[in-house]
Amino acid sequence: MRFRCGMILALILGTATSARGDQEEISRFEREFPAAAKRLEGRFATVKGACRLWSTSPRAVGPPRVDDATFAIDHGFEKVLIQTKLPTGGANAPHLDTVYCVGPGSVFTLTRLPNAETFVVEGTGLTPKDRALYLNTFGQFVKAFDGVFGRTMSQVMATPGFRVTAAERIEKDGETLVKVDYESGTHEPKQQASVVFDPKAGWAVRSSDWRQKLASYEIRMITDVEYGPSRDGFPMPRRITVRDQTGDVSICEFVNWSFESTPEAEFGMPYYRLPDLVSKSSAPRRTFVYWCLGLATVGIVFAVLLRRLASRGVRSRQV
Repeated sequence: MRFRCGMILALILGTATSARGDQEEISRFEREFPAAAKRLEGRFATVKGACRLWSTSPRAVGPPRVDDATFAIDHGFEKVLIQTKLPTGGANAPHLDTVYCVGPGSVFTLTRLPNAETFVVEGTGLTPKDRALYLNTFGQFVKAFDGVFGRTMSQVMATPGFRVTAAERIEKDGETLVKVDYESGTHEPKQQASVVFDPKAGWAVRSSDWRQKLASYEIRMITDVEYGPSRDGFPMPRRITVRDQTGDVSICEFVNWSFESTPEAEFGMPYYRLPDLVSKSSAPRRTFVYWCLGLATVGIVFAVLLRRLASRGVRSRQV
C-alpha cells in the first residue's frame, strides 16, 4: 500500500514538473522567438543563389533526375529558374527552362522549350494551382529554415486560430533544442505541426512535421534542415529534405547563397520579353495577402497532388 501511494505521488509530481517545464518553454518561445525570427527573416529577405533539386519515390524506377536551379528573393517577390535536362545528350544536353515567380499581386509560370529563344506563359495566378506549383517545386525549401511548408513562422503565427499547444527541450546529437507544437485554423480539423528550433542558431528551424486531416486521408510533410558553416552569425541552409505521407522524398541542395539585391523589374513578365499579364497594381497588397491565406490549404492539397502526378510522369518517361 505504501509503495502504491509512493508511485501515485511520484506520478503526480512528475506530471506537475512536466507541465511546469512545458509552460516555461512556451514562455521562453513567446519571449525570445519573435525578435529572432524578425532578424532571420529580414536577413534572407534579399538573397539570391543556386541549388539542385531532385525527388525519389518508393514506386519509381531508375535513378532520380537532378535539376539545376537559380533563385532570387527581393522586394517581397520570390522566383526560381529551373533547368531540366533532357534524358539524352549527356552533360551538354538541351534543357527545358521553367520560371516560377510569386509576389505582391503577381504570380506567373513560364516555360521555354529546348533551344527556343522565348518563354511562353503557363499560368498567371488565376487558380490555386499556379501558386501551388511554386510551393511544391521550390517554395517549401527556401522557407524551411525559418518556417513551415512555404510560409515563415511569422506568417504562420499570424494565421487565424494559431495557438502553441506544447513546448519542450529535447537533446539531439549532443545539442539542446526546443520542440514546439502548434495548431492553426478556425475550423476542425485544424492544421497541426511540430517544429524543432535551435535557439543557439537564432531559433532557426532544424525540422518540422506538418499535418492536415482531410475527409478521407491525412496530408503529412516532414522536413529536415541541414546547415553548413554560419555566415555573419546566420546559419546557412545546405540541404533540405521533405518527406510526405506516401513515402515520396524531395531534396534541395543549396550550392551557394548571396545576399545581393535583385532589381524589381526582374520579377516581372516584361523582363522575359512578354506582355505584363500580371501586375502589382491589379491586386492591392492587402487583398493579395488575404487571398494567399484563404487559399493556403487548397494550395497545399494541390501541391501534394501535383507531386504525385509528377512522380508518375517521371516513372512513365523512365519506363
